[in-house]
Amino acid sequence: MTDKDSDESGKPLWGIRFDGRDEDDIEHYIPSSTLQILKDKRVFKWTVVKDSHPTRPLEPFLEHGVVGVDYEKLFSKESLDVHNANYGYPFLKLLIHLWPGKFKVVYIIVQLRVILCKLLRTH
Repeated sequence: MTDKDSDESGKPLWGIRFDGRDEDDIEHYIPSSTLQILKDKRVFKWTVVKDSHPTRPLEPFLEHGVVGVDYEKLFSKESLDVHNANYGYPFLKLLIHLWPGKFKVVYIIVQLRVILCKLLRTH
């Protein structure tokens, strides 16, 4: 245990001291909740290295985006022109595609609530 004896919840904190350093040279304070008690005779030796490279590095994604959405087509210059006769509301299409559920059902419920609020205000 360390001089810094407890965290916010009152649980004890533990310090890491590396071999060859002074007693007061503590690197990190670790709460008890992250420690595990091992009931065996294993001894672990750690070696510090300057650089390490993973044996199997992660491959970068070739494309980012939402499955089923062609951004180049949906947000082309022509499709974003509101004065175009074939304007198809691309942001609404993206919102409907990303909506977590059945968009039409939610849309109908919202419309019914708007109508109900209007009726209640007029009477």
